[in-house]
Amino acid sequence: MKIKTFGFRKSPLDQLSRIDKGFLELGHELTDNNPDLVYSNNDMYDDVLEFASKQKELPFIILNVLDVQDNNPHYPLE
Repeated sequence: MKIKTFGFRKSPLDQLSRIDKGFLELGHELTDNNPDLVYSNNDMYDDVLEFASKQKELPFIILNVLDVQDNNPHYPLE
């Protein structure tokens, strides 16, 4: 499967580097071109949805909200 991931990357502190590594170990390909799956480990999705909408075929999209940023207008922390 071809996969595009979005999110914070600063190994060894981030989750996404470990998720990418797991995808690769399972035999998947990380790509920026026509992925089958788009996974976002961020809570702001505009760039993810824009990327997905520009692909030849709409990929399956997984959006994760476990790490809400304090400046996200869609999820006010208060």
